[in-house]
Amino acid sequence: MIRPYRALVVMTFVAMVGCSSITHNQTPTPHPLILNLYPSPETALVVTTLSQEYQARNPQAKLTLEIRETTIAALDTLQQTPSYFVSHHLIPGNQLWAAPLAQDGLVLITHADNPVISLTADDVRRLYQGIISNWDEIGGASVPVVLFSREEDSSLRAEFDRLVMGQRRISPNARLIPSSAAALESVLATPGGLAYIAFSQLKETVKALAINDTQPTRQTITDNLYPLRMTLFIIGQREPVVHEQALITWVQSPDGQAIIGQWYIPQLR
Repeated sequence: MIRPYRALVVMTFVAMVGCSSITHNQTPTPHPLILNLYPSPETALVVTTLSQEYQARNPQAKLTLEIRETTIAALDTLQQTPSYFVSHHLIPGNQLWAAPLAQDGLVLITHADNPVISLTADDVRRLYQGIISNWDEIGGASVPVVLFSREEDSSLRAEFDRLVMGQRRISPNARLIPSSAAALESVLATPGGLAYIAFSQLKETVKALAINDTQPTRQTITDNLYPLRMTLFIIGQREPVVHEQALITWVQSPDGQAIIGQWYIPQLR
């Protein structure tokens, strides 16, 4: 029977953290793990790096990776065993097992020349509803706001709705983009541009806007000061068995978290 993920997240994480079978600089025992992994576009690089390292330590492990947005990945995971997907978003109502891997944030980005440095949560909602249509309405230059948003099956779109929009609809004038990389490129090329990306994807080519006067940084996210915080999860249709659990335990170990820390804020501190 598949139990609700919310009841399993904390219990499984505690059990894995306390496992002593894998320690720092210790190579796991080889085993015949065969597993499908579905990273989102934002998590593909870290999942690929983790998979390559794990397979180098465990030559018998066979991990197949295919990039999927969350909605599609969830359907594939429910239909195929064994398989797991990696996402920022837990789909409400699905009876899926999940465990946290890292912390992240949702960041509003704009063109580097935009004089606006901070928005309130209400500003962001009104901007994305199309109520605010020019930056001069919130202290910026007289430049039209150009909205960029992710497609509806994106995990970041789901998190943006959860953290910011609630039941409010995003303006139909928002331009849909397929990835955080596309968001960065679009904002860089558009003086009035506004988009949202994961903090883990942030580049210095654009300006990250403070929310309620709190700048998104590793420290403010770690200290729960930045308001738009997200968790990165590994999600499956059932609780992992021995070989699958060994992989996830390794990802949550100091060795796996050191790799995750290249992009994300490690779950273990």
